[in-house]
Amino acid sequence: MRLLWATDLHLEFTDDFLFQRFLSLLASTPCDAIVLTGDISSGRSLKQHLLRLASAVKSTPVYVVLGNHDFYHSSFAQVGAVMDEVCATVEAPNLNELGHGEIIPLGEHSALIGHRGWGDGRGGLGIGSDVELNDFRLISDLHSDTKRQLFAKLKALGKASANYFRETLPKALAQYNHVWIATHVPPFECAAWHEGANSDPEYLPHFSNVSAGEAIREIAERYPEKRVTVLCGHTHSSGTAFPAPNIRVLTGGAVYGSPRIAAVLNPDDLAEWNAPGTHR
Repeated sequence: MRLLWATDLHLEFTDDFLFQRFLSLLASTPCDAIVLTGDISSGRSLKQHLLRLASAVKSTPVYVVLGNHDFYHSSFAQVGAVMDEVCATVEAPNLNELGHGEIIPLGEHSALIGHRGWGDGRGGLGIGSDVELNDFRLISDLHSDTKRQLFAKLKALGKASANYFRETLPKALAQYNHVWIATHVPPFECAAWHEGANSDPEYLPHFSNVSAGEAIREIAERYPEKRVTVLCGHTHSSGTAFPAPNIRVLTGGAVYGSPRIAAVLNPDDLAEWNAPGTHR
């Protein structure tokens, strides 16, 4: 089993030549499934980019979780409707959005689940952070009159992902030895990387999802003999973190205008779980 992982493609910043080159790379890379962990495009162009991507690898299932940029210039409801439409169309029968209770078998001993997640405002300095993301202007649902109102919305988004993992992860771990989680925002502060180091506390409220991490850790502790690998992005810097003995988080790097493959993985192979040089 070969799982191709890509994250933070930001196809809205990619011209047609580079996009087609990336599609050719995807189509020519041997794999049995593809997982995309968010920030594929923006609300205005997400549909067309997903349809072209699905068409380029039409014999391969593609599993998607969305990132914050995928809602830019739009709303949660509008993008949700787009995803329902795209995943139901005959043009993209291989496209699937994770986050609806699916447990996808990847190999004999492994499975994939996923949920989009969000920076829940709880990491680092919390509400004391003065960082202002474009999210707060470009996603209509996050328009807020006060910082307190905004952080209440972020906390609710984080709680939603935590509740999802509390519902779905135990079911997956009961059936499989190794569960892979696709999400966009790193669910642990130690997995939010910036140029080889952990993100600054000023940025961590928006670059970590503490609520999801709490849920994943709590469940993983109940299954100490099982393993969980999280695939995420959002920070544009890569790294590996081990927030618990049986939890590994792979954070993918990215460069605007240069979509790339993060890795091709064998979900059943744990030989590189404690590979030398990985961060803890």
